[in-house]
Amino acid sequence: MYTSNGNYSLRDSYPQFDSGVAEKLRERGAVILGKLGLSEYANFFGSQPSGFSNLTGLVLHALDAEQNPSGSSSGSGTAGAAALSL
Repeated sequence: MYTSNGNYSLRDSYPQFDSGVAEKLRERGAVILGKLGLSEYANFFGSQPSGFSNLTGLVLHALDAEQNPSGSSSGSGTAGAAALSL
């Protein structure tokens, strides 16, 4: 699966193997439809808004773009708030 941590310099990064979690999910029949956005390097290098990365832009809430996605794992928070995942 494509993996960049939201960083432009890693835009062509395709690891040779899936993570252990992704591997176990697939073994058990899960279908991975996509990946979620996050703050670039967990916003370690600056003070960008939560959910912003130079590669993908800003994560927006699917139902209300005015909501702050909050935190470095903003994609999962936003998806959960919009009831898009279990």
